[in-house]
Amino acid sequence: MEFAIGCPLPYWDTTLDFPMTDPTQSIVWSSKYFGNGYGAITTGPFANLPGQIQAIRNINSDGWLMSRQDIQMALSKPSYYEFTEPSPCYNGNRNAYSMECLHDGTHVWIGGTSEPTATAAFDPIFYPFHAFVDKVFGLFRRRMLQEGNAAYPDKQITGHAPRDRMVFYNTYPGIESVTHEDGYGENIDQLVSYTSTPSCPSCSGSNDLYCDTRQNICVSRTRQGQQRMAVNRVPVRTNDGIETAETMEPDSPIRVERIINRFGTLPIRGPRFGPVGMRDRRTRGNSMRFMS
Repeated sequence: MEFAIGCPLPYWDTTLDFPMTDPTQSIVWSSKYFGNGYGAITTGPFANLPGQIQAIRNINSDGWLMSRQDIQMALSKPSYYEFTEPSPCYNGNRNAYSMECLHDGTHVWIGGTSEPTATAAFDPIFYPFHAFVDKVFGLFRRRMLQEGNAAYPDKQITGHAPRDRMVFYNTYPGIESVTHEDGYGENIDQLVSYTSTPSCPSCSGSNDLYCDTRQNICVSRTRQGQQRMAVNRVPVRTNDGIETAETMEPDSPIRVERIINRFGTLPIRGPRFGPVGMRDRRTRGNSMRFMS
């Protein structure tokens, strides 16, 4: 991805939003960063992107954001198998969740088209979120390398044996010989570096973070004023025919309810991330419905 866009890919550290009283009001859901969090994306750098599917968000409907405790728990796993194996996310033992499970819960928290696996990447937030997952994996891989425990976990899955080539070898010429085992090795590890997680007291000098001195952690600031708004497009009859008028409205779950009332079940088939259990108590518990 970084080769394609010609610049480093920023990561979205969900642990900065998790401590907020209301993470839906994080400044990341403003035009300065990812755009609005409810309904079609109509603000920010990803507004009104063309494509086969229009990305829709329904943040805080279900699932969770990954916390610092979640990341520490994932990094403490004894081997790659426990770190990556999709654990039963629906059970009540959060400490048993793998990184794969924690990742699934955040897809569900973003909601909308980020829930089905076939459409998640239509929302550009997919990439900074997965850059963060990659960062956590990189930290775990480095620990495994240091402990001499970096063997690729052979789960006896067809096409995923240690020496099998990665499935995209026909798509990206020049990496025909890269195997799954290579992806866990030191050579790949040295290709990528990540900035450190912001820490108190400076919080990396960001104006959009503050140091919570009670917990000694950096937390995202709340979006204010126009940052809480989204663009609503409505058809208007004029002398020249039907045109689209734009009005500003609060970025709230009402934008999602309007879509549900109009379309009911969204015409997206296939598997979804999850199921997830122990959802964040702050979530609303009303994911959008999709075709089975």
